[in-house]
Amino acid sequence: MADLGSGIVDALRRWGAIGSGTRVLVYDALDDEPDVFAAAADGVPLLTRTPAEGGLTVHRADGELERHDLGFLQPVAGAA
Repeated sequence: MADLGSGIVDALRRWGAIGSGTRVLVYDALDDEPDVFAAAADGVPLLTRTPAEGGLTVHRADGELERHDLGFLQPVAGAA
């Protein structure tokens, strides 16, 4: 999966649409998924938070993270 993730990140960078102010919604890749988080480093990385109750919320990914019960990382409660 590492090669696939690297290829996707390279393609996104060549696309040229992710700049310093671009908000990029990504996911925390599990072992069997391509990791494209590095593409967001060129912009403002965002992750979803899955609360115990209610719907998904979106937060900056450069703050404190915690591991969800399903195994992925997510911003802590109250994150910006």
